[in-house]
Amino acid sequence: MATYPNAVDTTATLPNKSAGDVVQSSDVNLAYAEIIAITNAVGTTPGTSGPWGSSGTFTTGTTVWGSLNARVQNIENGLYSINSAYVSKNGGSVILPSSGGSIGLVIQAQNLQSVSLQEWQANGGTPVASISAAGAFKALSIDGGTA
Repeated sequence: MATYPNAVDTTATLPNKSAGDVVQSSDVNLAYAEIIAITNAVGTTPGTSGPWGSSGTFTTGTTVWGSLNARVQNIENGLYSINSAYVSKNGGSVILPSSGGSIGLVIQAQNLQSVSLQEWQANGGTPVASISAAGAFKALSIDGGTA
């Protein structure tokens, strides 16, 4: 009978054979049972059950998993839910307030802030617009057209 996954066998519980010792079938069967228990827990091709972020929600109430695949997938679901809450530096992010009465994004100055709170730059890094710590908007030009 295998002890895994309830315990991990040690040299004290597994038969210890030296060169020249007779190997009994029970010794082999015990090792075989442990191998089968481990492979059943790991499963075939341990990985995720689907593409990043497409396989469900992060579960915090479960402490026992049916397979390593299920555990890895839950970890990835948690990482996806955490990472998807951040604004991407590569663009494409939308900040949507949680309700009509909540502010979508707050950028708050540090005490004695001396540089802009926010700055927009051209692709070469030249500032084209900014908002100072005091709230003043500065821009190279203001176009009266539509956004």
